[in-house]
Amino acid sequence: MIRIEVESDDDGDSATPNGATVVFVPTDAPETPWTPWDEEAAKTEHLAALRRDIEQMKADEDAEWQKEFIARNERQITEIESGQRKLRPPGDVLLFGHPQWIQNPMFPAADGKAARCLAVLETGWGDCGNINLLFTQDAEGRPNKVWFEASCC
Repeated sequence: MIRIEVESDDDGDSATPNGATVVFVPTDAPETPWTPWDEEAAKTEHLAALRRDIEQMKADEDAEWQKEFIARNERQITEIESGQRKLRPPGDVLLFGHPQWIQNPMFPAADGKAARCLAVLETGWGDCGNINLLFTQDAEGRPNKVWFEASCC
């Protein structure tokens, strides 16, 4: 079981995240049921929605003001199809998978082993937007170090 407590400079809605405490608790409880995210299905669905939006905007008789919206969606389609833009799974807490960098990525390591993504916490706070927690394991597979990343912190 994993317990994550985010530390911040304030308890209000505008609190700046500035660290986290992560506790790994041994348990014999059964694994929590989960469903893997299907990136290809999400990509297909998102592209179809963008194309529908473009067609609806083009069909509007007063579409002049919508040119910027259409161009933005067309650019997004090109970026997604080329792999330049990636979709991310929805949710406020994502375990394992890939970190979701808002500004600059970081690649910590311990004892010659690269850290892996433990969790991404969606905070909605300013430029941070989320918190990435990365971790490494010892030779027996037990977590031994965790890193906190939020772009503005």
